[in-house]
Amino acid sequence: MQITIMIKHYLQITKPKIILGNIVSITSGFFLAAQKNINYSLLILLLIAMSAIIASSCILNNIIDRDIDKNMQRTATRVLVTKCITLKRSFIFAIILSTLGFSILITIVNRLTIILAILGFFIYVIIYSMYLKRTSTYSTLIGSISGAIPPVIGYCTVSNHFDLAASILYTIFSVWQIPHFYTIAILYFKEYQNVSIPAFPIKYGIMLTKHHIILHIIIFILSTFLLTLMNFTSYKFLFIVETINSYWLFIALQGYFITKKENIKWAKKMFSLSVFVITSLNIMILIDSIL
Repeated sequence: MQITIMIKHYLQITKPKIILGNIVSITSGFFLAAQKNINYSLLILLLIAMSAIIASSCILNNIIDRDIDKNMQRTATRVLVTKCITLKRSFIFAIILSTLGFSILITIVNRLTIILAILGFFIYVIIYSMYLKRTSTYSTLIGSISGAIPPVIGYCTVSNHFDLAASILYTIFSVWQIPHFYTIAILYFKEYQNVSIPAFPIKYGIMLTKHHIILHIIIFILSTFLLTLMNFTSYKFLFIVETINSYWLFIALQGYFITKKENIKWAKKMFSLSVFVITSLNIMILIDSIL
């Protein structure tokens, strides 16, 4: 029983939901570059390596954020806050995972992919987690760089070069993160305010945040349109994806016509929709690449 609980705790500090989301985006980027010529052995090894690297970065993020987490209701029960695992063991676990992940990458992928993985890891752990999250209103913009790298890693593993399709993928996934995380900041406005995190809504207000959310959704829609315009995806893909994206924009625009009391309810819906939008996009890229 104790072993089961211990395994559960070690799993929790890796943030498995984040790993799963990134696995899906890496796979969609891989499929987009490979089309029907899928090297499944390479894909599986890539996913194992990147899962270990992403898990390591999440553990380090948990270590860095533990002082913030203990003062926020939604994170107060995290493993490092409740001291179910010691800092030393967590750090060793992170080092083992990152060493494993990068060791696999070095043996299976090209230099470009390795550089992208190092860049994503460094930006998330060092620049975002250790510094910008606590000091800058625009930390989400910088953090979105690392968040957009996984699908590009999947793509560049196959293509071995950063081309137009890789650029579009990067734009899509980096732009998506702004409305996603800004709605989280609105949803937990008071908690961020209490721990002095300079999130965009706290610094500039919810109305201006809504302007930025809508602007980035529009850019997101245009970016996904480019995938088909440049012949990387089909028109069936375009129709389905843009139908979903348009509904996301429609709900975002409703934010202008609600009362302050309804902001939380609206933010919850926007958050759920953002997850659905990016998941649908990844699935459609996978299906479209195969068909």
